[in-house]
Amino acid sequence: MCEQAFSSDGYLIDQSKTGMLPYGNYDSSYNGCGWIAAYNALKAAGRTIPYETIRQELQRSLMLGGLLGTNMFYLCWYLGRKGFHLRKAFTLAGAQTVSRGAVAGIVTYWTGRGIHFAAFTQEQGEVLRFFNAVMGKERHLATMEQFFRELVRFPLTFVMALEPLPRSRARTARRRLGRG
Repeated sequence: MCEQAFSSDGYLIDQSKTGMLPYGNYDSSYNGCGWIAAYNALKAAGRTIPYETIRQELQRSLMLGGLLGTNMFYLCWYLGRKGFHLRKAFTLAGAQTVSRGAVAGIVTYWTGRGIHFAAFTQEQGEVLRFFNAVMGKERHLATMEQFFRELVRFPLTFVMALEPLPRSRARTARRRLGRG
């Protein structure tokens, strides 16, 4: 993949540079924001998984050949399998609450042209660092309120804040799934 798609610290920040990677019947520059957000959120949470692995695993959930992008419900399930509890919100007030103190997260929102996924991590205080929300922007820093004001075109969104499961709960979850 094109090196220009990555930030200097290894996050995927420019979806437009992922056109050579198929995601269903389309290329990732069209519908890859979901797997890109998963990659960035997992990386921010300390789980280094190759982007190719995440893309292939999430590709299984695509409907209509990927026309609608990543399945939001499958993405929640997927992140849970990776050892995270998700705190969820649907409004700005809820997003501010669940993102506070979260190691990482994903916001799903209407851009005015379509639904987009962008990952975030804590930076300092209420300030978050967003990845692939503004394509190619190395350090997109904003509060959740600023993010909503600048980029969200419909007030109802879906925000997932990742919290690592305690080791014993993660082990139990893996056993239930037959993975150890």
